[in-house]
Parts: sequence; structure tokens; C-alpha cells
Amino acid sequence: MYGTAKYQLPAGGKSRTSESIWLGLARMLSLGMSFVLAAILSRYMTVDGYGTYRQVLYVYTTLLTFFAFGLPQCYSYFLSVRPVNEGRSIIKKLNSLFIFIGALFSLLLFFGSDLIADILKNRQLAESLRWFAPTPMLMMPIIGIEGILVVYKQAHLVFIYVLLSKIFTISCVLAAVYVSGASAVNAIIGLVLAYAMTSFVGFRLMYRPFKDIAVLQSCISIKDIFSYSIPVFNASVYGFIIGSSGIYGFVFGSASQFFVSRYFGVAEFAQFANGFMELPFAGVIIAVIASVMLPEFSRMYAAGTAKEEYILLWNRTVFQSASLIYPISIFCFIFAEDIITCLYGPKYGIASDLFRIITIINIARILPYRPIMFALGKGKLFADIHLFTAVLVVGLDIACVNFFPSVTGIALISTGTTLLCLYLLMMSVSKMLGTNVGSLMPWRKLGILLVCSLCSGLASKTATTIFGTATHGMSLGLGGIVFILGYGCLSYLAGIRYSHFITQILSILKLK
Repeated sequence: MYGTAKYQLPAGGKSRTSESIWLGLARMLSLGMSFVLAAILSRYMTVDGYGTYRQVLYVYTTLLTFFAFGLPQCYSYFLSVRPVNEGRSIIKKLNSLFIFIGALFSLLLFFGSDLIADILKNRQLAESLRWFAPTPMLMMPIIGIEGILVVYKQAHLVFIYVLLSKIFTISCVLAAVYVSGASAVNAIIGLVLAYAMTSFVGFRLMYRPFKDIAVLQSCISIKDIFSYSIPVFNASVYGFIIGSSGIYGFVFGSASQFFVSRYFGVAEFAQFANGFMELPFAGVIIAVIASVMLPEFSRMYAAGTAKEEYILLWNRTVFQSASLIYPISIFCFIFAEDIITCLYGPKYGIASDLFRIITIINIARILPYRPIMFALGKGKLFADIHLFTAVLVVGLDIACVNFFPSVTGIALISTGTTLLCLYLLMMSVSKMLGTNVGSLMPWRKLGILLVCSLCSGLASKTATTIFGTATHGMSLGLGGIVFILGYGCLSYLAGIRYSHFITQILSILKLK
């Protein structure tokens, strides 16, 4: 029904590449500024205090997966297949759901704070959660702003929105900590104040694409919305358990974080939260691609596009994402200790091993499975694969904490099951498109990227060893220069060109 409607964009729509770049810049900005805040708090708060602060964010993100019920993806799907005149009506229906759900979520955080603190074995967590309780009411009604602006090709506004919201966040949190003391409660109070301002700006921005456009009531019902969201919700829950639900800000919400928090204590949780994270922005890049590709795949499916076209688009997308992810990932793997110490200080240096472990995932996380599988009506298969790996990771984590308790073991289990999940998804997509894995993936190009990255990384590490560096910062500086020069030369000789990315970035910046 919805795939046959004519899709109408306001005049002056931009290319997919331009939108991808703006969205990528927005998410990298978000992640980068989140790292800045985390780095400051890590240095000025005690390990236990910082761990409590991160536990609050972990609890919120975990519960958000359930309370969101797959509804955020509905913005991208329904807006992409319905006329723009119906956009305001669709958004109002979805927002009304989120206002109600957000109120229930806030009540749960406030009245369930003591129970949650007992489960995670941190009594200091309860007070922080009560102060944090207004957050769902503030943030859930604007949860779809990114999807809305991307569909109507106004991703540059996402960048502006993220910039403003992160400035609010850093300013409010640091002000609260500076004025009242570096405690978890004070940091949370500053965070909630920032969310209040962010919510106000978001409400104004999410209806901007419909300015001067006649309003038409949409026939999409609540039943239609939940029919689409339930498979998305199932996959999100399972993916969240194994940590594969994507990145916006920090990566939280895996079962691994629960087991570390409950069985190893708040200090170990702080180390795990800072170390077991995807610094190379792989998740950001893939999330950007998925956000832009879902409307594209949906329109291709509605138009009856041949599967060969899917394969061509898939191959281009995989190579473009890998050309960014591989070199950054290899550099971060080799210089993990320097990166973690520079970011969070010497008291978090042991988290570097965890950082190396999770970085391995990025070799395989170059594939936007979600958009094509849901566009082709295979949401249930996507969910089933995540269910299998979710059950597996929980079982292995239980065995780990009972028979060979180790935070490193938890990290290895999470990484291994995520890689398994990605492999199963790749096999499923190849069968859906009637091809083999060899045709689905540009293996030769990926191999060249990996070789260039490894050679450059080894050269940069050798340089820092030969010349010696007095600080971790100097090691990163020298290593980074050698890596960039080495990779630039090797990739050029291998025929890999980045001029397309640079041209696109310069063009859209000049346009704005």
C-alpha cells in the first residue's frame, strides 16, 4: 500500500553523497564532543564517581531500546514512501506516541531507581537516576529529528542541531560540576538542564521541512506503525544485547556491560566503559550509510528494481565505508595505549587492551545490513539472526562470570559473537540477492585497503620506537604523521582515490 505512493521532495534536494557527508559530520561531531566531555570528567572525577555517571547513561540507553519499540525507524520509512504533504500528520502521530511512552519511562526511572541500583550493586546510583528521570519526557518526543531531516534532504540541519546540543551539554555539565563539585549527581543535573534546551530546539527544527507546504491528513494508522516497528524492535533488542545496534554518541547497552557492572564493580565498569568503545567511528559511518540507504532501498523495492542494481549499490557502499574505516581502525589498534591514556589519563591505561579487542570488529563492520533486509521485507530474518547471537552471548557471559571471571573474557565474548552475527547476516543477504558471497563483496579492493593500512601502521609504530617519544601525545603525533604520509602514498599507488570525498565536503561547505 505505502510503496506505491509518489514520493515528493521539496525543491532543491541534494545528492545521497552530500547527505551522507553532512550526516557523517554530525555524528562524528557528536561522538567527538562526547569524548571531550568523557575525557574531562574522567580526569576530574573519581573512578567510582565517573563509573556511576556512566551507569546512569547505560541504564537509560538500555531501557530506551525497549521503550522506543522500534518506532524511531518509522520516521524514515513512512516519510520516504508518502507524499511530503502528509509529513506533518505522520510526525504528529508518532510524536504523540513518544510523549506518552516518555512519561511512562520517566516514572519508571524515578520510582524504580532503588531496584535498579540494587541490581547493578551500586547504591550511589539511585539518587543519580532520580535526578535523571525527566530525561525521557524531554528527549523521546524529538527522537525522530534525524530521520525526518535526512528523508527531506536537510541533513545539514542535523549537523547544526548536533553542534548546538553538544555545546549545551558540555557547558551545562561542566558548569554544574565546577560550581557544585565533581560528583555523579551534579554531572547528571547539568546533563538534564542541557537536555531541556536541546528538546526546545528540536521541537522547532523537526517541522522545518514542512514550512509553506499544504497539510494533508495521512491515512497511516497506529496499527500500520506498529506493524512496521515490531520487527525493527525485535532486531534492536537482540542487537542491543550483543552491542550491534549502532552508535549515536557512545556505544552503550550491551549485555557485556551489565555483567561487568554487576559482577566486577563500578570501578571496573568505568574502565570497561572507556575502553570497550569504537573510537574509529566505524559505527558512525555505518549508521550514516544505513540512515541514507534505507529510504533508497525502500524506493528501489517499491519501483521493482532488479536485484543486480541492489548488488551494485551494495558493493559501492561497502568499499566507500571500508576506505574510511580500515585505516582509522588499524591505526587505533596499534596506538591503543597512547589513545586511551591521552583521552582519559593514566588511571585508565589498562583499558587499552579492551579497546584493541573491540577494534577488531571494525574489519567486518562495513556492511549496512539493516536497510536492505528491511527494504526487502526480511526484517524477521534480521531479528532471528540477532536472537540466536543474543542468546549465545548471554550464555557465554554467564559461563564466564561463573567459571573464569575476567573483564577481558567478557570483551572477547562480545567481539566474537558480534563477528558471528555479521557473518550470518552477510550469508543471508547473499542468498536474498541470488548471489554468492564472492560476488557480494569487493574482496580484492578490501584486501588492498587492509594491506595499505597495515603497512602504514607498522611503519608508524616503528618510527616511534626508533626515534623515541617522551609522552603518549608525542607518540600519537609522530605516529599519526608517519601513518598519514605512508597510507597516502600506498593508497595512491594502489589506485585508491579520496578526491571524491574531499570534493563533496568542499562543495557542500561552499554551498552553505
